[in-house]
Amino acid sequence: MNLSKYFYLVCCLLSFLTPVSMVFAQDGTTKIILLRHSEKDTTGSDPTLSEAGRQRAARLPEVFRKFEPDLFYSTRTRRTIQTVQGWAAKKGREIRFYDPRQLRAFADTLRQQHGKTIVVVGHSNTMPMLVNELTGTSGLGALDESVYGKAWIVSIKEDKVKAEEVNY
Repeated sequence: MNLSKYFYLVCCLLSFLTPVSMVFAQDGTTKIILLRHSEKDTTGSDPTLSEAGRQRAARLPEVFRKFEPDLFYSTRTRRTIQTVQGWAAKKGREIRFYDPRQLRAFADTLRQQHGKTIVVVGHSNTMPMLVNELTGTSGLGALDESVYGKAWIVSIKEDKVKAEEVNY
């Protein structure tokens, strides 16, 4: 076997080892996973997750295993932080905070993260609105309070933006 065949073989093998996030970064695609917080306890002004919510949150890394998040964002409520806390820790990432009352400015911040994979957790009324801000549409309204297993994956590459709704 000549040297060029070895080089080709090594390149092929390395391509299988390239993390998914590297592929997105190489082609400039930004992936944003938008989640509503998991099920919450119904007591108090800043409730924690319920047992069902803790179980759902624990499954997030497996549900979204094809993604390698670079950044995690949350509002400052306990239930949103707890939803991604374990996933962020598993990836060795800190959780950054955003103001859900400033969605347009936050959408601009997200758009500037070229080639990154980002997880954003928020609330039933803010996540659909953030999808609208990112996609330049107005089609989504607030989620019903009983809906927890819905997410959106927004892909941004240059001027092209698409959103995919996912039930998990």
